Amino acid sequence: MTARVVVPTTLPAFRAAVAGLPRSAEAVAAPNGAVVVVDGRGTWWEAAEQAVDHGAGAVLVADPSRAPLEEIDAMTARAGAPVLVHRSRLRHDLVTRALDARQGVTPRVVVAECRAEPADLLELARDAVGWIRLLLGGPLEIAAAGGAALLRTPGRAHPVGTLLPTVTTAGGPVLRVRALGETTTELEIDDPLGRRELSTITASGRTIAPTLYESAARAALRRAIDILAAGGAVGDLTDLAQDVRLAADVMPASARDL
Repeated sequence: MTARVVVPTTLPAFRAAVAGLPRSAEAVAAPNGAVVVVDGRGTWWEAAEQAVDHGAGAVLVADPSRAPLEEIDAMTARAGAPVLVHRSRLRHDLVTRALDARQGVTPRVVVAECRAEPADLLELARDAVGWIRLLLGGPLEIAAAGGAALLRTPGRAHPVGTLLPTVTTAGGPVLRVRALGETTTELEIDDPLGRRELSTITASGRTIAPTLYESAARAALRRAIDILAAGGAVGDLTDLAQDVRLAADVMPASARDL
């Protein structure tokens, strides 16, 4: 199958991704049957709905900044084309690499620390929640909240996760995640330093994952094309809504309502 990919002119990374996938993608002007890439910086939910209404085969939302729950819930409830969500700090190939390195060993506790300026903290915190959710293998709920939030999986009395969101007045976002147990996963995404490192620690020692040389945009586009070809469903919107709900509940007062 040749997937037709519509890339807005404001997203040069996805134009490059299309050019890098000549056998499975081509840029076209009409959305009918295509994977339509939507810029997540604006009212992406409206653009996504319009793309579906005009016959898009699938919609790929690129790095949504705002994520209003009412709009997400309404879109999730609508029947139509699959809507994929690309979150560059939670890219699927990096998550797969982290989980594969654990070889099925569930962590005993996951600790996530995120630091950003007030306008960026909610977006970063929801990605931190996403990492905790994926490493623990299920949905989360708040067990207690204060300066840090204690998280647990439904049905368990004891917390298995900690989220510490911190407001800073300078510098870019920083996310650190540690999944502790017999196998330990360490993730650091430091935007000011341009540093992204994933490592796994076992009884045999510490292994640093190789750098992902494929761009995040190209990896996201490949995933969208594969899902469109297979006719599969995705739960990206549901996952995003879950992460937003939990992250919003533990935001510091100085970062609320932004």
